[in-house]
Amino acid sequence: MNMRLCCLASDGSDAVKDAPPLGLRPRGVRGTIGLVFLALAAWLPFWPLSVLAAWFGASHVVAAATGYRGCPELGAIPSFVLRRRVSTVCKPWERLDQWLEHAVRA
Repeated sequence: MNMRLCCLASDGSDAVKDAPPLGLRPRGVRGTIGLVFLALAAWLPFWPLSVLAAWFGASHVVAAATGYRGCPELGAIPSFVLRRRVSTVCKPWERLDQWLEHAVRA
């Protein structure tokens, strides 16, 4: 039975699982977005929003450092801590990564 809950895949047959790590340009974009979220977290006065921004920032920085493909908010930090791939799917990031990697080749 193939079931999707949020961005996690339950069937284990995702193409993302076998894909190579991200290239330098997509890593740079994720790292930049992570730093922007971390700066936003430091600036936000309302603590629940600052914690959320800090999580987004830290997960994107970890995704950039490890070349994680998929949904950084759900899988990058667990993959790093568990030292194994936690497979997630994120269509917006997949499209952006494909576009960035294609732009480098062209």
